[in-house]
Amino acid sequence: MALQDLINQIEKDLKKEILQLEKDAEVKLDQLAKEASETISELKEKSKSDTEKSATAISQKKAMLAKMESKRLILETKREKINEAYSQAVKMLDKLPEGKQVDLLSAVLVALGKDVDTGKIYPAKGKKSLIKKALEKSKAKFSLADKEADTEGGFILKTEALEIDASYQAIVDQVRPSTEKEVIATLF
Repeated sequence: MALQDLINQIEKDLKKEILQLEKDAEVKLDQLAKEASETISELKEKSKSDTEKSATAISQKKAMLAKMESKRLILETKREKINEAYSQAVKMLDKLPEGKQVDLLSAVLVALGKDVDTGKIYPAKGKKSLIKKALEKSKAKFSLADKEADTEGGFILKTEALEIDASYQAIVDQVRPSTEKEVIATLF
């Protein structure tokens, strides 16, 4: 529920930014069209018949290039906004109330416990007590390491054979492929 509110707020903020970027791109397109028009006028003065053909071709080329550049800028900006939305989701997960973080991480530990028997949990910096509560709630058979992981929220599970990143960034990265189309549709 809190994650949906977070996504809705991010979507609202990003829609505003995208509208502004589209307006900026439109202004740039108009400016490029004006420049193309000025170029046409100059060429027409030099030689009416031959130059008009060249000017038209140049104008069309500049207009096409301006359109392509505008589309490229919009696509690049949209990609940045999508990445920003997912980055904000990581930060918002880390700012959830402790109880909700314990519930989330406990569920992750339960899921990991189905595939992995033992291992050490390296909590994110400053999250040792939170991870301890999640371990207790999940009843997972992992031990809590003294060292902390350099992650934003979540933890790292290390066994003799493997290392599993359960940081908030890894969790968001894992759900991104299945949510990206929905986020894109909502944002744009």
